[in-house]
Amino acid sequence: MTDDSNLELKQAIRRAIASSSQQRITFAEYMELALYHPTCGYYTTKAVQMGKQGDFFTSTHLGADFGELLAEQFVQMWQILGKPQPFTLVEMGAGQGFLALDLLKYVQLNYPEFFAVLDYIIVEQSPALRELQQQTIPQPP
Repeated sequence: MTDDSNLELKQAIRRAIASSSQQRITFAEYMELALYHPTCGYYTTKAVQMGKQGDFFTSTHLGADFGELLAEQFVQMWQILGKPQPFTLVEMGAGQGFLALDLLKYVQLNYPEFFAVLDYIIVEQSPALRELQQQTIPQPP
């Protein structure tokens, strides 16, 4: 983030506090502004740097293991529930889409019956991250 966007974000936070009836905002409101302000929120700018060389990284940046382990658990849940069709998974805030990619690749290769009924939904507020996810996760034909 540039100094200008930091200033813009500070001003947006000040305006939110000033316009509040109690002259304060909740932590949730503060985080909403800091992360998702339309022009200078952390996740809404193209300056987001995630991964080993970025601002932070998660287990999905280290390898496919986490997604594959979750896939095994989801298959087990699907089987225990009687193999419902569709089986919907919702991922909130999928970042760059690595977890979805790892999970979907593993399931497609190892559990095609499950893959055929899987409805994988990503809920992502950040337009910049939605764009990254579309580049990361192959779209079905």
